Amino acid sequence: MLSFIGAVNWLAVIVCAALSMVIGFIWYGPLFSKPWAILTGWTSEKSAALPKSKLVTSYVMAFIAAFVISSVLAIVLLAVKANGIADGIITAIVLWVGFTGATIGVNMTFERRPLSLFGIEAGFHLLTLIIYSIVLSVL
Repeated sequence: MLSFIGAVNWLAVIVCAALSMVIGFIWYGPLFSKPWAILTGWTSEKSAALPKSKLVTSYVMAFIAAFVISSVLAIVLLAVKANGIADGIITAIVLWVGFTGATIGVNMTFERRPLSLFGIEAGFHLLTLIIYSIVLSVL
């Protein structure tokens, strides 16, 4: 597996991580900010009360996580010899079902969270994995 690290297109990985921030801004902003806030209990007052350093830390952590996820996806795509966008998307969906969707589903079940929150949270990760796979297949 280590032999694939040298073959990773690191520029594409950085593009994926940056795109994740843009997608997250749109997803958790105009698209789903209101239902997400209701389902999680995050009010605008609660958000405004947080120190700016916590917000910066959250965005830095989100970027690092996106970098790690897109790096691992790049390595997996190389390992399975994905050939083109369709192979990349199928691989991303399979990984999402087996790891991300299942993990978020278990967490939501134990937290007694509604299915709609699962849709918002897991949907974001499915979308980003699909976009990562397209970027990694094209660049």
